[in-house]
Formats: sequence, structure tokens, C-alpha cells
Amino acid sequence: MTVKEVFQFIGISLIPIAVTILLYYGFEHIEKRGKKDINKLPKFLRTEKGRYWFRQIFTGLILGGFSIGLYFIGVEVKDYITGSSDLKIGISTFFPVLAGFIFGWPSAVTTTVIATIFRMCTPSFLRWPTVIACILGGGFSAAASHWFLDDKRSHWFNAFLGGLFVEALNLLFLFLFNLSSISDAFKTIRQFDIVCLLCNACCAAITCLIIQIQKKEKVIVNIKKDKTIGTRVQAWLLVICFLSLGLSTTSAYIVSFSDAHDNSVSMLNHNTYDIHNDFLLMRSQTSPTKCTERHIVSESGYCLVLTADDKDTTLEGTTESGTEKFTFHGKNKIVGIPKNVTEKYNRQMHDSFKFDDGKTIDQMPLSYATDDFKTSTFNFFYENVWGESCLIAYTKERLPSSLGSDANFYCLTIIPSDEIYISAGISFRVDLYVLILVFIILFALIDILISKSILKNIQIMDTSLEKIMEGDLNEEIKLVGTYKEFHTLSDNMNLTVGALKNYAAEVEHRMEAELKVARDIQVGLLPTYFPVEKEYNLYALMNTAKEVGGDFYDYIKMNNGRILILNADVSGKGVPAAMFMVRAKTLFKSLSSTLTDLGEIVSKANDELCQENDSGMFVTAWLGIFNPETGELDYINAGHTVPLIKREGKFQVFPNKHRIALAALPGTKYEVESTYLEPGDELLLYTDGVTEANNEKGKMFGIDKLINTANKSNYFNAKQLLTEISDKIAKFTNGVEQFDDITMLLLRYTGNKELNPENTLTLIAKPISTSVAVNYVESVLASRELNQKFIARISIVIDELFANVAYYAYPKGKEKDVTVTVDTRDDLLKIRLIDSGIPFDPTAKENPDVTATIDERKRGGLGIFIVKNTMDEVRYEYKNFQNILYLNKKINPEDKINKNE
Repeated sequence: MTVKEVFQFIGISLIPIAVTILLYYGFEHIEKRGKKDINKLPKFLRTEKGRYWFRQIFTGLILGGFSIGLYFIGVEVKDYITGSSDLKIGISTFFPVLAGFIFGWPSAVTTTVIATIFRMCTPSFLRWPTVIACILGGGFSAAASHWFLDDKRSHWFNAFLGGLFVEALNLLFLFLFNLSSISDAFKTIRQFDIVCLLCNACCAAITCLIIQIQKKEKVIVNIKKDKTIGTRVQAWLLVICFLSLGLSTTSAYIVSFSDAHDNSVSMLNHNTYDIHNDFLLMRSQTSPTKCTERHIVSESGYCLVLTADDKDTTLEGTTESGTEKFTFHGKNKIVGIPKNVTEKYNRQMHDSFKFDDGKTIDQMPLSYATDDFKTSTFNFFYENVWGESCLIAYTKERLPSSLGSDANFYCLTIIPSDEIYISAGISFRVDLYVLILVFIILFALIDILISKSILKNIQIMDTSLEKIMEGDLNEEIKLVGTYKEFHTLSDNMNLTVGALKNYAAEVEHRMEAELKVARDIQVGLLPTYFPVEKEYNLYALMNTAKEVGGDFYDYIKMNNGRILILNADVSGKGVPAAMFMVRAKTLFKSLSSTLTDLGEIVSKANDELCQENDSGMFVTAWLGIFNPETGELDYINAGHTVPLIKREGKFQVFPNKHRIALAALPGTKYEVESTYLEPGDELLLYTDGVTEANNEKGKMFGIDKLINTANKSNYFNAKQLLTEISDKIAKFTNGVEQFDDITMLLLRYTGNKELNPENTLTLIAKPISTSVAVNYVESVLASRELNQKFIARISIVIDELFANVAYYAYPKGKEKDVTVTVDTRDDLLKIRLIDSGIPFDPTAKENPDVTATIDERKRGGLGIFIVKNTMDEVRYEYKNFQNILYLNKKINPEDKINKNE
């Protein structure tokens, strides 16, 4: 092929690449859209099986149709067998390869049937070889797709080998079906065979490569990084096969062409001396010889005698066979030629000499000058003769002097190179096609043998062993194939796993018994009686996991009438965690009997737990000291979950600061936070086993679902609420094995006795009423024997807050009531301001910058800032269309009147 024809062939080869990629991504798009709204598809496409067969048949029909169409736009080459020049070469055998390696074996079969039927109708000498190549190539593609690739899309390298295999098969059959005219077949095939081989292989590979790159799949395996046996074996197998192919083809080429050259030189040598002997016989015998195609050249370089068809022809004329005399060209000397040379001396230099008879050596454009023919030994050289490369042999014939002074001649014999190497070319190309086929077949067979029989079994064993290592002793290793070694190995491994399973069952039985005892001890240490008092009631619940954990809860009545409540979780699982839990629980009970300050209790407990803690365990805990008389709650969160608090009839997250977990850092001082529970408030403590409970999809229960469950419950006591939450978690997990303990504690505060009516004052919300409210509060505080300094501070608070309500709560002229309640029992001052004005939260106002100068400071906010700093707790809520402001203040001994003064 010319360069232009090669590029034309490459351009044609791009068409199936584009068609295949469009088909592939077109069906992918249809598949995605079909899954989104499958009811819009025809009925036969609504099942996965239906869509699969439609895709296979449709792609087979399309690719088969293109294999026909591309035949008519193939590249035209000369057909030396028929002599025509309209033989079209395309890539029809390429389509079954693409169909099988991209879509699947049904597509390959469909494409093959269409391409085969069409090829049977073509008139050229390519018909039957291509038909058989299509059938075998399509069958190879379908088989490789189904058994070698497991009905998956091919890697680009496998597609390259597939395209190479099918085209090599096609070219081999072209030779085998034209043995009677193999020389002409060779001249025809050598025009396009290399281009066809490369284009078929590269186009198949490029198609798969484009898809792999688009899908971000691994294109080239890094042997250094990917150290699997399969990768290494395939890489070395490929290297060995390629080296074998290269060495074999190189050896075949060298041997074929060297042997053809040596045979031609030997033949020329033999025929040159035959001419010499014929000439001697002609001069010595009485009758002429019947030599054919004899060329005798004089010393001066002139051709003297040509013989053909029993005639001796000189350059100056022709005489009949047997004449004794003829004219030498150039010297006009008569040499007698004896007659009656016997038949046994007949000589033939070559079967079919291509050049015209009657041309002299002067007319041959040789670079060798006649003066160079000086030796009498046999010599040869390559030279272009009349437009063709030829092998030329010559020798100087020295005849007896009795024949005359002009008796010395040069014998020159010529063979075209094309005729010398045609057999070598045929042999080499056949060897090349066979070697390619053998190479690919061996590579595929060895790769299948290794992948299907050895590597697959290794992968099965590796997967099974991984499951066994994860604890699944019910896993049974089932290897494929009939190899005795693998079955013996799998049987032995299964026996070993069976023995291990029995041993593990025994150990598990003993461990379960021991863990049951440990769980019983753990649960036995937790309170089972929960108080139901007039001011409060409390309930706790713990659902233990299969394995012993470190969750615990407790409530401890202290000497001062207060209650220590705690909810905790020890890090880790098993007996060590349970033992650490016992130690922590005992420590808290001991410290609460001698100490009253929560910060001191927790700090000392932390220091004790840090000692002799070589295992590095720690405890997360939420601890609080609750005063049932006043609702006061001091608390510390040591790395625990955030509790929920029910206020205004709804559970919500109770914000508090996270401190470091206990037993994590010795010498830590824990800061106490405080709040006040109002009658009806509830506090829910829980461990992370509640919110981190997982269902079969791996989704956690979560704090939002916990809040939602608590708020939707119509419980009438603490036990009912915790039981309902526990049932909700069990339903959510849906049988998934519980990994962690589920522990909860609920404190409900019902409050003390009702406030006395004389401690409540209701006024019209007008500025003039402010002094009345202040005087009322002062009188109540004075009756409780509180000193003037304390009363003055509280008076400022009431003045600020009542004035705000009087000025801003109601529209002018539509003022309504504002209620002030005061309670000073149990050394706790509790003041409530209640109005039904517009909703307004004074605690939300940002604190002013008290460090700024008067000019720089923004107006407003200073009054509420004084209120916040005077009271221990300022809390707002909007309930039943009322603004309620809660003010709490501890009454210390120094706030009372000293009667001794």
C-alpha cells in the first residue's frame, strides 16, 4: 500500500471505534433512565434479562450492518491472481471481535452470522477464507467473552490480542485456500497484511482503552505496587510469550531469506558452468547441442549467443539449430560448431527468464564495468537490471588456445530478486501468522489455566480465611476444579476450622458462663429501688449488651438531705471495664458520705481513679447534686453525653460545659455549674449506647430521634417513659445485635408545697406601680430577717425589671396585670415576674462592653447586665401566652441580719 492508502485504511478503521463507543454509552444512558422510571419502557424491557438480550441482539445487528457497509468503502488493491485492480480490503472481521469483547457473546454471534452471510456472496478470491475466518474469529470472540472474561467488558490488552488473533487467522486461510497460485496470492496479500494486522488489533484496543479511561479504571498495572500472584504471573507470561514470538519470527526471517539467497547463488554457479560445458561440447562434438537460454558474453562485454526454442540467436541474426558457423558480434570471426551433440548434454539455466532476448550487456545499466570482469572464478552481485533488482552471476571462461585467440568468454546469468525471495516471503509470512496464533492461544490457555484453576482457588481460600479470621467459623472452603492437591488442601483446612470451631464453642460456653456471673454482679451493684417522693421521683433502666460493659448509674442520698445522681460509662468492654466500674461507683458512694461540694467530690474521685490505672481506662460521667426542697441542681459533665431537660412541656438539649473524663489526667479541678428546676421539669441522663444504637443499614438512633420519642410519649411516670424509649430503640435496631449497654436515668421534679398567697402581688403594669412592687419585695425580704445590703441589691433588680414591663409590655392605654411572686424558703430566694404582654426575652440581650467609655458605650443593656450579675440564675420562658422571668438567688449566712450585733 502507498502512504495515502494506509491513511485511508486507518480512517476507515476509526468508524467502528466511533460506532461501538456510541452504542456502548447510548445503552448505558438508556439503562440509567430506565431504572429511574422503568414503567415508561416497553414491557419486554422492564426486566433486566429482557434489557440484556435486547442490547445484545441490537448491537449485533448494528455492528453486522456496519461490517457490510465498510466493505464497499474499502481500500482498492491489485489482485495478482485474477489480474484485476479492484480488490477491496476492509476490516469486516474486526466487528465480531468488538462485539464480543465490548458487549457479550450473543452480540458476537449475531455480528458473525451477518458478516459471514455477506462474505459468502462476495466474488473475490477472499470469499471462503474470510467466511471461515469470520466464523472462527466470531466463535473465538464469543468464547473468550463468555468463559475467559466471564461476560464482562474486556481489558484493552485482551482486545488487542483478540483483534490480532482474528486477523492472523484470516490471512493464514487466504494462503491455505490459494496454494495452487500461491505466488500470486503472496503478491496480493503482502500489499495489506501488516496494515490489517495492526489496524485490527489497535482499533480493538483503542475502543476498550477509551471506555476504561472514561470510567477511570486501571489501564496499566504497576507490577511493583500490585504484588499479587496473578499480576506477576500474567506479566512474566506476557514477557516470555513476546520474547518467544520475537525470537521465532526473527529466526524464521533470517533462515528463510538466507536459504533462498544461498540456493539462488548455488543455482547460478551450477548453471554458469553448465553454459561453459555446453560451449565446449558444441566445439568438440560433431552435432549441435540443444541447450536452452544460454548466454555467452565475450571479453569485450558483448553477448555472443542466446539459445531458445532449439535455435541459436546472435545479435546480428538467427540461424537454424545445427549450423556450424555464425558471426561473432563485433569481431566477425567464424567459429565452427560441431553437430550431433547428444540429448544428455542439454542444459537449462532457468525456467522462465523474464528479460527480452537479444539485448546486449551494453544495454544493461550495470554499475560493474566490463573491465572488472577479470577473474576466472565464480562471482555474483545485486544490481538493477531494466528496472528490477536482480542477482547477477558471472565467470570468465578460458577455452583451449586451439580454439582461437578469441576463445575466452564471460558467462553472465541473471535472476530477478523477486523470483529469488518469493518462496522465502511466503514461508516467512505463513510462519508469522502461525506464530501469532500459537502465541495468543498459548497465552490465553496458560492464563486461563492459572486464573481459573490456581489463582481463583487462591482467591477463594483468601476470602474464606479472611472471614474465618474475622470470627466466622461457619465458613467452608469450597475450591473449584478437579485438582487433587486443592481438594486435599481445602479438606484439611475445613477439618482444622471445624476443630477450631468446636474448641471456640467450648471456650465461648465457658466465657458466657463467666460473663453471666460478671453481668449479674454488675447489675446487682446497681440500685433496684427508686424513690417516689412528694417533691420528686426517679427511675433508671439499663439493658446490658451481650458482653459485659462499664455503664452504671446511681443515686445517693447525702447527709444534708440532697441527692447525688450520676450516669457514667467506663471505656472498654469485658471484665476489666466492669471491675473499673465497681471501683468508680464505690468511690463516689464513699466520697459523697463525707463531702458536700460536688467539685471536691469529683476532683478527689478523679485523682483516686488515676492511681494504679496501668490499663489507661477512663470514665465519662454526668454527676449532679439535687436539692428537692428548692429545685437547685449543681452539676458537672465529665466528658459524658449531653443530657435532655424538659421545660415548657418539651424535652430539649440541656447545654452544659464538657470537662475532661475521669481518670484521664490527675490533679484536674472540676468547675461546678448550677441551675434550678421548676415544678414539672425533668432531667434525662443517658449513655452513648442509646444514641449510637445501629440498625441493619448502619444508621444510628441519634439524639434527634431520642428527643422526638420522648416528646411524643404520653407517659405518666419516669418508668413508663424509659421503657417506651427502650422499646423504640429495639424496634429501630430490628434484631441487630446490641453492641453497647443502654443506660438511662430520669429525674422528675414535682416541687414543694404551693406558694403562700401573701407572697404574691398583682399590679397594673404602669410606671407608677414600680415603687409599689419594689416596696412589696423589700417588705417580704425584711420579714425573712435579711440585711439591708442584700435587700438593696434585690430592690435594684426589681426596679429595673418591673419598669421594663411597665413601659414596654403593653400598648399605652391597654395596660394589663403584672404578677410578682417571692419565695425565700430553704435559703433560696425565688422571684417570678409574670405578664401577658408581647413576647420579650430580656436575657437574650447582648451584654454591654463595660470596659468602654461612656461616649463609646452603646445605649441600653446595662440594667439587665446588673440583673444577671446580681442573681445566680436568670431564665425566661413564654408559656400559656405569658412572659415568665425566673430569678433565683442563694441566701448565704452573710446575707442575713446578725442578731449578735
